[in-house]
Amino acid sequence: MFWGSIDYLIPNETELAFLSGEPVNTIEQVKTATAAGDTFVAAFAVKIAEGEEIREAIAFACHAGALTTTKVGALPSIPFRKEVEDFRRGSF
Repeated sequence: MFWGSIDYLIPNETELAFLSGEPVNTIEQVKTATAAGDTFVAAFAVKIAEGEEIREAIAFACHAGALTTTKVGALPSIPFRKEVEDFRRGSF
């Protein structure tokens, strides 16, 4: 059982793709949702600006937003890129 995740539909001119969000597995991990949406949008924008495909940008942003919920405070909860990359590899 997990506390929650958000799933995404990615429409474009030729397909409708489904991407599962990143679950935060225990309620003890979730501190607050403050800044999670802002972090998602910023992480998505960074990946798109770097030339990543939309699917990869969304996957990265999902992990960044999920990781943000594990800390308290708007600014302190925003993860560094390395933290998101480690989280994606399961090193959280």
